[in-house]
Amino acid sequence: MRLNIRWRQWCAKWLARAVYSALTLISAVPYAAAGDLIQTASGPWVPATALSLTLVTAVVKSQK
Repeated sequence: MRLNIRWRQWCAKWLARAVYSALTLISAVPYAAAGDLIQTASGPWVPATALSLTLVTAVVKSQK
């Protein structure tokens, strides 16, 4: 079965964004869970995760 080239490109971009967003969110889960159990110092991962989520959101909005 042949797929339209535009459809294939759209699917590839969508999949890449979904994977990147999932990895970003998954990397933040241990820090969120640890914050509920004990007081931890804010490491470099928290601002980096927030920045990457902001960038992903901006890219998705600019693609629309």
